[in-house]
Amino acid sequence: MRLLAIVLITVLFSCKASEKETLIGVKGDEKNVETTENIGFTVIKSGENSTYKKTQNIIITTQQEMDLAWGEMFAAYSRKPPIPMMDFETKQFLLVTMGEQASGGYSIKVKSITKTDNKTTVTIEDTKPGKACNTTSALIYPFQLIEIPKIAEKLNFIRVSKINECK
Repeated sequence: MRLLAIVLITVLFSCKASEKETLIGVKGDEKNVETTENIGFTVIKSGENSTYKKTQNIIITTQQEMDLAWGEMFAAYSRKPPIPMMDFETKQFLLVTMGEQASGGYSIKVKSITKTDNKTTVTIEDTKPGKACNTTSALIYPFQLIEIPKIAEKLNFIRVSKINECK
């Protein structure tokens, strides 16, 4: 009997979580069922030397928009990397910027993209250096460019701040 319990517990906790999960809430006398799906994305470039002076979330849906954004991301570089080409019929880019920061130690990244029945949410993490961190005394402009599937509906953005505590 004890062996059976151990086997059942092991099987129960070793199952891989699904990419989709169903959330059930109760509203009045009726039940609301909402499906959440994680949307995959690919990081194309990230860095801290763009010329984006403000915090922005830019959805890029054409090659012309990509050419302009690429120019801003790499304006401070004498040799720019080649501009990625993409089929904008099925995919799009998302560029997130943190704006001008007074020192090093800042970064930005997309943590997740989730789709529910009625909206798609992009969670962005802004990382800042803690008080004990040694940082460079230079202006930086953190950014991250990702590739995502074409999403027809409006994207909702959530920014989460994280402090990197150095020791």
